[in-house]
Parts: sequence; structure tokens; C-alpha cells
Amino acid sequence: MSYLVRKNNEVYRHQIEAYLGKDAKVGDALDYIFGHYNNDYRSMGGFTLRVWSKDKRKWWQRLNMFWAMPLTVIVLPFQWVVHGKSGWDTKTKLGTFILKVTGNLHDS
Repeated sequence: MSYLVRKNNEVYRHQIEAYLGKDAKVGDALDYIFGHYNNDYRSMGGFTLRVWSKDKRKWWQRLNMFWAMPLTVIVLPFQWVVHGKSGWDTKTKLGTFILKVTGNLHDS
């Protein structure tokens, strides 16, 4: 499966309302934004709808990213070779510590 990098187009609510009318159905709006959906998820082009939200981490957690990111980049190849995956998780004490101090461990 090939993924293409698509140009980012801005779509605003007033444009959708002008094209479809204010009483448009949800499916019509999604078809306008993403194209017609034919119940075959493989035919879709791999679109991602990104929503930006406020970063809820504290200043000291963002500051810890200055040492955690280089450490991750250094350790990543070794993790991949040894375990076949890379990244931090809560199965180890070091992983839990790094996720906590960088604000990426969300206790639910």
C-alpha cells in the first residue's frame, strides 16, 4: 500500500454550508471533505484529520524533553535490534520514569 503526501487544504465550516446548505447531513459533509466513501476502506487515500489541542504538560515536563529525546534517539536502534520494537512503555522502570517526567504517561 502506498501513501501519498497530500497538500494540506483548509476547509472551513462556512464553505461546507455554502456548498451543501445548512441542513446538510453528516454523510454529505464527510463526502465533501474526504471524497465519496464506497464502503471499501482500502480505496480511501489514508487521510488524517488533525485537531490541535492545548499541551497540558507542565513547563518542567516539556523541559525534560531536552534530555529524553536525544536519549530515545540513541537507544532506539538497540531496542529495535534486541526487542523488534522501539519506544518507551510502562513495563520497565526506566520507561515508566521517562514517560512520567515528560508528561506522556496519562494515569486514567
